[in-house]
Amino acid sequence: MAKALKAFSGTTTNTFVMPKTMNELVICNDGAANLTFTVNGETFTLRPGYTLDEELEPFKEITVTATDAYFGYARRQGNETR
Repeated sequence: MAKALKAFSGTTTNTFVMPKTMNELVICNDGAANLTFTVNGETFTLRPGYTLDEELEPFKEITVTATDAYFGYARRQGNETR
């Protein structure tokens, strides 16, 4: 089972550095405008009111580009050793 280790939130653009290598991400767009987030060089768009809950390639940081409220957390599978 994955363990949540790093929560984050904001209303502007931020880069969040994880305490360990993570491999799952949950992010919710609570704002009224699209936000983008970048993990491992891949950029994704999340529409207002939507939530992403996905397993990703292992990552150590996430950059969120936003002009309104968002929140989320990163999870780590128990077998991830990095």
